[in-house]
Amino acid sequence: MRIFSRFLVRTPYSKLAVFCGLSLLSFIAPASGQHPSKDDHRQQMCETSTLRFQLTADGARLDVVDRTSETVIESTEVKDHRHDPAQIAFLIHAAPRKSCVAVLQTGDEIWELSYADDREPVYQGYVHDYKMREGVPDARRYPARITILEKKFRWIRFDQHSFRYMSVTDDEGKTQIINLDIRRKMLDLHFSEEIDLTKSK
Repeated sequence: MRIFSRFLVRTPYSKLAVFCGLSLLSFIAPASGQHPSKDDHRQQMCETSTLRFQLTADGARLDVVDRTSETVIESTEVKDHRHDPAQIAFLIHAAPRKSCVAVLQTGDEIWELSYADDREPVYQGYVHDYKMREGVPDARRYPARITILEKKFRWIRFDQHSFRYMSVTDDEGKTQIINLDIRRKMLDLHFSEEIDLTKSK
């Protein structure tokens, strides 16, 4: 167990609640550079009763397939927010949100593709007020809502109940809590070194 007493004392209750909520986050997978383990949940497809979101073998294209006719409804070439060719590392079915979440191999970008009947239009890039329908909505049937992270991460966890929150951890062990609804970081968590209770005096 990792302990950071200064965080617990000085952090407001709202942030403390999020910190405690980390115990509810389910382990998903390393973002990149790791071999799958037996508990690894990475997958090449995300299925609903009528649709299948699936990756090509190299993760460079994402297809949406009608499961009844087995025809491709939409096919998207994977490019990151810098417009460079990229690959999707794995897909997660966020059933409570009626969406599929894709984690890019770059380690600093998350896509969410909603299949809900009442899904909102997606506006790519910066929009001052999306509720006022500013900007041009993405014309694709299943566009991705993109969350760009401040830095590259290695490990990712999702809130297993709502999939609203996720935590990302980099190589230095620094963790950020991300809210997928607002697509930005809520807070940083910096843990102290581990304490081995069996060796403690």
